[in-house]
Amino acid sequence: MSVAAGADDRAHPLHGLALLVPWSRQGSVSPWLFANHPMGNPPAPEGYTWSLGLLYLVWAVAIVILYLACRWFADLKAGRTDAWLSYL
Repeated sequence: MSVAAGADDRAHPLHGLALLVPWSRQGSVSPWLFANHPMGNPPAPEGYTWSLGLLYLVWAVAIVILYLACRWFADLKAGRTDAWLSYL
């Protein structure tokens, strides 16, 4: 079983976020999200895309959150010697 085939068999948390973001911004999820194809995208509905500045802001916030989580976990692993931590 290939990685791509396995990814299609289950829901990924990013798919849930892809539904949550437009719902929180517009109150509904456009069928455009499910009908587009990578080789022939129809135009996005009005107000469905983000400005470049907002996209960079969201990206920067995500990087900061991930950095803090990784730093916390590194400190946890450095301070403890539990056997299960060696697997992570």
